[in-house]
Amino acid sequence: MVHVFRQDGTVLSAKWDKVFFTQIPVTYGMWDTVGHILDEDGVTVRETFGLPTCGLGREGREVGKGYWDFIPRYMEEGPASVVDVISGCLPIKDKKETLAFSFKRIAAALGSYLNPFILVFYIFYPGRARLVRIGKYPDRDAVRAADRERGSNLGWDD
Repeated sequence: MVHVFRQDGTVLSAKWDKVFFTQIPVTYGMWDTVGHILDEDGVTVRETFGLPTCGLGREGREVGKGYWDFIPRYMEEGPASVVDVISGCLPIKDKKETLAFSFKRIAAALGSYLNPFILVFYIFYPGRARLVRIGKYPDRDAVRAADRERGSNLGWDD
């Protein structure tokens, strides 16, 4: 199952094999990876959601494809199949992300603490600090219970 947590607090759920994934051009040469939930006719798009990946130009689009390769492997083979390629995980199972971890995550994405673009992090730091503090996380236990009722249990107990 694929669960999309909407900003209004609702959850969109669809079977993995009923979602059509593709890359779309967004703007200024940017590419985004999206999932389309199709109607019964297999052509009409009922809903679209984005994945947390985006790339600039041809190279960025290829990086997005690499990110995409991870997702079907996880969904079809389970978490154990991809654990070797994960270099960092958000420590949010029982708590919110700390600002120290968010800094480390940004530095890892940029390749170094010395990258000049890390200054952008400092510009947005006050807003991020507020959002981390007041943000709400989805009720994963409720989603897991609903998933089990549907007969799917991919990775929940791993």
